[in-house]
Amino acid sequence: MQYTSVCIPEVAETSKASAESVFLMSETSVQERRNHPRGTVLLSGSVRFPEHHLDCAVLDISFTGAKLELDRPLEPQDEVEGLRFSQSEVMPVEVAWKDGVFIGIHFRESPETVALILEPLLPEDCFSR
Repeated sequence: MQYTSVCIPEVAETSKASAESVFLMSETSVQERRNHPRGTVLLSGSVRFPEHHLDCAVLDISFTGAKLELDRPLEPQDEVEGLRFSQSEVMPVEVAWKDGVFIGIHFRESPETVALILEPLLPEDCFSR
């Protein structure tokens, strides 16, 4: 397992040694913990809200979730209902994390159901490492 050393200011201020670091797990270890492989893609989609939708780019995807890039950051009052690809039905999702115009979503359907919906849309080698 690989670790990255990151200095967090609050820890450094309270510590006698200002160079004290907190170790965070790297992306490699996150990949090792995933139950389903994640593939890098570039797909267009649409995030659905109760009253409108917002275009997005799907940057990576698995049968349990995806990383999206939106046209604008989500507003606090935005209630995400689903994700739609150009030729698919709206898939119910929940927001797992937000970082500016990037969000991580979790599909509410089972991975088996998501696989049936996504497989025709994804390249055959999408999940190869």
